[in-house]
Amino acid sequence: MKTYLSVFLLLFISSIGFSQKPPKLVESFNYTGQSIEADQVGNLYIVNKEELTQLNQKGEELNRYSNKQLGDISFLDISSPLKPLLFYKNLSQIVYLDNRLYPRSEQISLEQLGYPQAILVCSSYMNGLWIFDQVELSITRLDRTGAQTAKVINLNQVLGVELNPNFMYEKYNKLYLNDPKLGIYVFDVYGNFAKKIPLAGLPKFKIDNNLIYFPSNNDLVLYDQVGFTETRLKLPIGKLKDLYLSGNNLWLLTSDGLFHYLYQ
Repeated sequence: MKTYLSVFLLLFISSIGFSQKPPKLVESFNYTGQSIEADQVGNLYIVNKEELTQLNQKGEELNRYSNKQLGDISFLDISSPLKPLLFYKNLSQIVYLDNRLYPRSEQISLEQLGYPQAILVCSSYMNGLWIFDQVELSITRLDRTGAQTAKVINLNQVLGVELNPNFMYEKYNKLYLNDPKLGIYVFDVYGNFAKKIPLAGLPKFKIDNNLIYFPSNNDLVLYDQVGFTETRLKLPIGKLKDLYLSGNNLWLLTSDGLFHYLYQ
């Protein structure tokens, strides 16, 4: 399915992107929040402060989760639809859910694991976990048992920059570490630095195969990591919080609600 969607996106860009044909509004929904994600089976997930809502592809609500004791959700990773990860930065806590948004176990304290200064986490392959430590300026990978499989310390020295990342995500066995001022730094699963992607000013982004896409100035920007090309499509509405693109389906999360558009 992933390969299909990636090929579809490339065809989508070539057939629609340069024509700037506006998408058609399919339906709107009374949901808002800070971010929207989707899993491999097509379910949507909306983070709104401390609450996580799961929707199907029709925008129908399936499940909800919240934990007021932990506060607002800092980051959601649904790389595995059977094991969504929630990170609560202020308390250095991780919660794993099942596919119906029930907690799998008690929350995990990064401080108790020995990472009291962790400010970023994300899921890794085979139920692993990446941790970024702001004091050591390090990235550490743990496997499913909690054993360390990779660690790189003093990234400032390794990269030759003063790093201040705000977002981390693993995709296709590559770790993407985003610094809004400097760009995106890419590592392999062993922590070896691979390359820098010169996309600065991004609070976050999404990845589909070789495409990185994100909103910018009311545009949908699609950046091809292989061809180093950038395509811009005008978004139909403003007040944007986040977006998700799947094939020719565009989901826009705004302060006024959730909107489903279709590129024809």
